[in-house]
Amino acid sequence: MTIKDLIEHLKTYPFDMEVAHILWVPEDAVMRAEQRGYAITDEEANDVISSMQHHADCSIGMSWDSLDAELDDYMDDDHKIELIESYLKEVMKDA
Repeated sequence: MTIKDLIEHLKTYPFDMEVAHILWVPEDAVMRAEQRGYAITDEEANDVISSMQHHADCSIGMSWDSLDAELDDYMDDDHKIELIESYLKEVMKDA
C-alpha cells in the first residue's frame, strides 16, 4: 500500500472519526536490517514492507517480530550465507 492509497482509503471516513493506526515505512526495514547486521537496498525495503502488509494478521498485528520474519523470508540463500560468513569471520577474529 502506498501513502496515496492510504489517503484515498481514509477519505472514505469522516475526518473527525477516531482511529488507531500503525505506520511502517521502508526506513524501518532498512534500520532493522542494519541492527541485525546486514544491509538492504531501498527497493528491497519497499518489497519487505509490501510483503509485511500483505501478510498482516489482524489477530497479532504488525510488530518488530513480524518485520524480522519478513526480513528473514526476504533474504535469499546467498544473502544468508554472506551474513553467516561475515559473522563467523568476526567471531573467529576475536577468538
